[in-house]
Amino acid sequence: MLKKIIIKNFRSNIKNYLVFFISETMATALFFSLFALRECLLSGIRDEMVSYLLDYTHRASHNTGSWRNRRTLSVKV
Repeated sequence: MLKKIIIKNFRSNIKNYLVFFISETMATALFFSLFALRECLLSGIRDEMVSYLLDYTHRASHNTGSWRNRRTLSVKV
């Protein structure tokens, strides 16, 4: 009996479920594409300063502490 109710609910809301599954798949694909793009860009960079800046901005964006605990980037000219 429970299977019949679940199947009937799925059939009546199939458009909503399809939109959910498609959007979930697209979000996952976008995440992995952007991650792969970042890895490709970082592996191709030979300049140490640019590589350090990209890695620093990545680490700073994932810092969970307060803004006072974050290290500031000081570049001597």
